[in-house]
Amino acid sequence: MFRVATSPKGFAWSPATFWAATFTEYALAMDGASGRFDPAPIVSRQDIAFLARVHGKRPSIRNPKN
Repeated sequence: MFRVATSPKGFAWSPATFWAATFTEYALAMDGASGRFDPAPIVSRQDIAFLARVHGKRPSIRNPKN
């Protein structure tokens, strides 16, 4: 893993970057490098409408007056 991450033909990460990276960051880099990256599905408008119906209108956490 270290050789793939630090090689100029790999990710070209510095050793410090490799050792600071989480497993998730390494896995995402591997997926991106291999072309297999498949992002998680986004939230649909139907999902948002459902959540709004279930939870109702609530005050904004950014602007409590609204």
